[in-house]
Amino acid sequence: MVGERLAEAFPGLDWQPPRAGYLAWIDLRPLAIPDEVLQRELIHTEKVPITPGTAYGPEGAGFVRLNVGCPRAKAHAGVEALIRALRTTAGTTSGNPSGAISRAASGPATEGN
Repeated sequence: MVGERLAEAFPGLDWQPPRAGYLAWIDLRPLAIPDEVLQRELIHTEKVPITPGTAYGPEGAGFVRLNVGCPRAKAHAGVEALIRALRTTAGTTSGNPSGAISRAASGPATEGN
């Protein structure tokens, strides 16, 4: 569900499902959104505490860690909040030089993804 929805909303992002465990690393570098801008939007507007990659060192810049070890509905809500935050922050920064954002893909994922 997470990978399909992210690929639908942002075809240019690289995301691989966790091979073990429940933590997904999502590479947001193609969107060129400053980590602190995205975190502010996620926490203050979306009320979603997704961990920035920089919490794990400077090489984590541009990544987020998403916990998918939760009920499906909660994971779905978290992904949708991340997508909204990415769209909002990409529109207010100098990000998105690659055209990775698809504003046409704004509908919710279908049940069962």
